[in-house]
Amino acid sequence: MPTSRLVTTGNIAGMAVKSTQARSEDGGQEYDPTIPAAKTGTLSTRTNDTDGELTMEADHGFVQTDVVDLYWDGGMRYDVDIGVVDVLDCAISGGTGDNLPTQGVAITAMEPQIVDADFDADKLAVIGALMAARGSVSFVETTTIEHQVDLASGELWKWDEDSGYTNPLAGHVVDEVRVSQAGTAAVVFKMGVLFDSSV
Repeated sequence: MPTSRLVTTGNIAGMAVKSTQARSEDGGQEYDPTIPAAKTGTLSTRTNDTDGELTMEADHGFVQTDVVDLYWDGGMRYDVDIGVVDVLDCAISGGTGDNLPTQGVAITAMEPQIVDADFDADKLAVIGALMAARGSVSFVETTTIEHQVDLASGELWKWDEDSGYTNPLAGHVVDEVRVSQAGTAAVVFKMGVLFDSSV
């Protein structure tokens, strides 16, 4: 029987705290793909809050119609469309998240990696995701992003049915998970899911 056991230790305002949450369910999945390094560049033209042009490193590999996630110090924008590509220069538009930064700011960009994770989110009991880099996780039903999570480097994102919070994926069947990261070295993305099949 798949299990979840989460141990939290630390301190709050100097007071030591420790808690353990454990549970078992009748189904589960785990994922640990390696997410490649992001590509480096700059926002060389800023047309407005959503549109502009990137000047990327050599061999960036982006082509017109690619969809990428962008990261910079203090912000990120995901689901951004790549337009015309002229060697190192890539037109960008659209997306969701923070407004584009000031022109000339260094960015990293990558096309999200697809994790083949198929599940009925209404059966979720516990879900958690972790990566040793700043990143983005998008949960997709068919072709639509139904929920997106900003991951802080080394910090666990999780939801469980006893948390008192509404399931962020309720009503959806997840067909894939798209994962990107801001760093310039490959990292492992970890995601675990427990299901209550009686639901």
